[in-house]
Amino acid sequence: MNNKEGLNPVFISTLAVLPLITLAQTLNEIVFLGLVASLAYAIAISFVSILEKMTDRNLRFFVFMIIACAVISIAQYIYSLFPNKLFSTAGEKIDYCLVTAGILALDTIYVNPKTELTHYFYRLLIQIPLFLGIYLLFGSVREIMAHGTLWNIDLGFSGLEFMRSTPGALVLLAVICAFCNSFYLAGKHKKLQYDMLVSKYKMKINIERNASRIEAVNASERQNFGADELIEKKKEEEEGPKGE
Repeated sequence: MNNKEGLNPVFISTLAVLPLITLAQTLNEIVFLGLVASLAYAIAISFVSILEKMTDRNLRFFVFMIIACAVISIAQYIYSLFPNKLFSTAGEKIDYCLVTAGILALDTIYVNPKTELTHYFYRLLIQIPLFLGIYLLFGSVREIMAHGTLWNIDLGFSGLEFMRSTPGALVLLAVICAFCNSFYLAGKHKKLQYDMLVSKYKMKINIERNASRIEAVNASERQNFGADELIEKKKEEEEGPKGE
């Protein structure tokens, strides 16, 4: 799970999904909560990256949570002004998006040793699509299996009672994350194999380059100092103490 590049992004995305899986039963609610959580995470982590040089490492998560709270509060206020029947139940659960945003930020702020500004935005390109992909896939499959609908469109069956419960949601999430993790590990293995081939190629080039440099130095020594004379002189020095 843990490596030099930080935590497994599938693992982090799974943790981020957990606070929201029991709150949303349908795909429209999941889309709403997922977008709010992603927006809060993206805005807050962007501010942290800009203020990184002015804040202590141990205070960055505190700064992140303050900014994320502000974003969530603004989202709640906007929703209160323009309520939507499609997201009526999800709109009352916006507060839980703060927990999800905080989990997504843990790896970026604490675990990963890189501190460059571009690092934060690189993590955004990984975490947000992966989180939304897992959450939307989970929401689609759960709505189909639990209610027999997709985006409130009836598919012709009533669904399974077990999939409407928390244990059913956890089992479904585990299966989806195992599926996603298998693809992630396969891609990581191919990348590792590619990096090893590149390293071996670089080592081969360096060996050939060093061999040519050594030969050039030897040629320069023979030309400027006379290797034969140096060898004879060395032999005379070694035989001198023995003759004495």
